Amino acid sequence: MSLNKLLKGLGYYFQAIIILLRQKIYLKNYFLSDLVFPSSLEKEYYFKSTHYNRTKQYLLANRFFGELLCVLRGQKMSSSEMKSFANLSACAPIFDDFFDNGETDLHKINELLNNPKKEVPESDMQKLTVHFLQNILSYLSDHEEFLKTANLLFEAQKAAGARQHEEENIRNLWKYSEQKGGYSGLLYALLLTHPLTDMEKEIAFDLGAFGQFMDDVFDIYDDKKNGVFTFPNTSETVKEIEAFMNNTISIIFEKIDNHNCSHNAKRDFKNILQILASAIRVALAQYKRIEKEYKVAPKSCLKMDRKKWIVDMENPANLFKMFQISISRLTELAIFPLKNKFD
Repeated sequence: MSLNKLLKGLGYYFQAIIILLRQKIYLKNYFLSDLVFPSSLEKEYYFKSTHYNRTKQYLLANRFFGELLCVLRGQKMSSSEMKSFANLSACAPIFDDFFDNGETDLHKINELLNNPKKEVPESDMQKLTVHFLQNILSYLSDHEEFLKTANLLFEAQKAAGARQHEEENIRNLWKYSEQKGGYSGLLYALLLTHPLTDMEKEIAFDLGAFGQFMDDVFDIYDDKKNGVFTFPNTSETVKEIEAFMNNTISIIFEKIDNHNCSHNAKRDFKNILQILASAIRVALAQYKRIEKEYKVAPKSCLKMDRKKWIVDMENPANLFKMFQISISRLTELAIFPLKNKFD
């Protein structure tokens, strides 16, 4: 590991810490100031809950996703954009759970999505969803494209729910994850106040799909246990998953090369994406050890205990591995000044 890469990597990680601190201050002092959070939902969806819940993950991952897109425009995320990202990230896990609950009236959810001010919610989950959605719409100047994309995401979620419980061609399985993640990524990109080019919308879609791929990798066991077939948990080898990831990153990089942003912005975008991808590489390294030691392929993950497939990214050892991997993949260019970064 060269000194140049080490210093560059420390610079990126330092700025990520600044983002986390800003987000923590915002969530603590301002977020939910207009809402009495339903006590029945605090355990699952309240970001302060000590119980394991996805809201924290959504708030963190999607904030970084937004900051990554801001690198291309050369401006950090504004306060109003941060509010929109927080509201959508709080709404997202509830929205996802509507599709996981077989008793949910999806027609009702679709009506709430398109008429949040007129349609009457019937449960705390629906009320909370409408609250966050109305907050988002109040910040947006263009409601039409946002709601159009939200409807595309709704249909993608329905299609995935109907088909990912069938073990079909592995490439077809990826299409369902790609659509779910892609439209989700585009939805977040539309929260940014600057006009998006067609290229930026493509990049946002690809990044969203990449985020879904990351989820599928980390949920390899749980998805399979729940009868949900994905690209990772139907793969013959870990190398197959790794090759797919590398190809996906290359496609995004090619689009970045064709973007009209500055050279520094292109470099920073690629380096930051490599840092995010290094978490997946830590998971794949663990799966490779399972494959080598126990001769168990990803598609046969249920043969092993769930604990073997859990990749704890709060474990200091895994965090250090992630740091090492990400630093090794940074481009060797000028270290300072660090421009167009997350913050």
